[in-house]
Amino acid sequence: MQRKFDTWSSKKLKSLPEFASDEDAARFVDDGDLTEFDLSGGITMRFQRESESKRSVRETGEMYKFEVYKDKAGEFRFRFKASNGETMFSSEGYKAKASALHAIDSIKKHVPDATTDDQTSALA
Repeated sequence: MQRKFDTWSSKKLKSLPEFASDEDAARFVDDGDLTEFDLSGGITMRFQRESESKRSVRETGEMYKFEVYKDKAGEFRFRFKASNGETMFSSEGYKAKASALHAIDSIKKHVPDATTDDQTSALA
C-alpha cells in the first residue's frame, strides 16, 4: 500500500513573538489564535491521511477539550469535545470572548461537586 503525505505549505505562517515572561507566553497561548503561527521550529510538517484508521487517545494524544469559536452572529461560543471528536455539549453565545473563557473556567472548577438532577422521574 502506497502512503500519501501532504506538506503544510499553503500559506506563510508568522513567527512567534518574544515574551517578557512565562506568564505573557501562557496568556498568549491561552487567548491567542495559534493557527497563524509557525509552531514547528523550522521543521517541515508532514501529515498522513488514513481516514479508515481509528487510533486510540494514547496514540493520538487527543483528549477531551473545550473549543472556543465565533458563531455567524459574531458571538463567542464554546463546545466540549470528547477524545473521539464528538461534541458532547455547546454553550450559549457570549458577546465577549472573556465571558466564554470565564464560563469554561467555572465549569472546570465546579464540575467535581456537581450533582445530577434527574427531572425525568415521575413524582410520587
